[in-house]
Amino acid sequence: MSQKSVKLPWQAEIMHRLLAVDSSDYLMSLYFIFLRYVGQQMTAADVVIMVGRAIDEYAGGMPRGVQDRLYELAPRFIEALVRDHEVADEAKRLLEETLVQQVA
Repeated sequence: MSQKSVKLPWQAEIMHRLLAVDSSDYLMSLYFIFLRYVGQQMTAADVVIMVGRAIDEYAGGMPRGVQDRLYELAPRFIEALVRDHEVADEAKRLLEETLVQQVA
């Protein structure tokens, strides 16, 4: 696992990129959770933890299907949040491994 880190974009860029993933009104609260991390330096593992925490915070108490749908979108959220393709690809791989382990 690489320890390469990236700095997350600033608020306007993150929001623009997330809205390109899905501009549904119901996701705005999730996007505002992601905005807490603007400008922070993160490794791929940090990104996976951030995305997982944001989804869990947002979808906590909602039907399981909502959380499942958000985890289906998670790779696209990662691409929107991380400009560096190498780190984004590693984060998506780590996310997939984590989700597979949780199901097994």
